[in-house]
Amino acid sequence: MKLKKESQVIRVRLQDGQCGTVIGTREGLIGVLLDSGEYADVPENTVRKI
Repeated sequence: MKLKKESQVIRVRLQDGQCGTVIGTREGLIGVLLDSGEYADVPENTVRKI
């Protein structure tokens, strides 16, 4: 999953059920700002686009 534009918004759901917004990608990792306000770097294969 890659951001094509800075203004693009991609919502994802993590395997543990948390949801958030993708804020960056790099080398198979996705930076996600979770709805709880926390930040998480997660492997690309552990998220699902919603």
